[in-house]
Amino acid sequence: MNLVLAVIHWIYIMLIVLFILFINDIQYLFLVAVIVLITLITNYLYGDCPISLIEDKYGRPGAMDIFMRVTCGEKCPPEMRSLITLEFIWIGLILLGCKIMFISMLYLFKPTIKNLIKIIS
Repeated sequence: MNLVLAVIHWIYIMLIVLFILFINDIQYLFLVAVIVLITLITNYLYGDCPISLIEDKYGRPGAMDIFMRVTCGEKCPPEMRSLITLEFIWIGLILLGCKIMFISMLYLFKPTIKNLIKIIS
C-alpha cells in the first residue's frame, strides 16, 4: 500500500511540474495555480500533506521522507517535513505566478515591440 501511495504522490508532483514547465496557455496555468493553491490550503489545514499523513499511517517511509533523506541526508529531522513541503508548494505557486505574468507581458507588449521595430527600421 505504501508503494502505491508513494507512486501516486510522485505522479501528482511530476504532473504539476510538467504543466508548469511546458504549458503556455494562461487558462491552464490558472487552473494549475488553483490546484496548487488548494494543495497549499489543505497542507495548512492538516499540518502536513494529506498524502504524507496517509503514508505515515500505513507505514514509513513516505515519498517526502525519501526525498528528504536523499537531498538532506540524516541532517534533516522528520519534524521539518511539513515545513519543507510548504516551502516547495510556495515555490511552485510563485513560479506559476511569475510565468503567468511573463506570458501576460508578452501578450501585452508584443504589438508595441513590433511598432518600435518598424519605427527604428
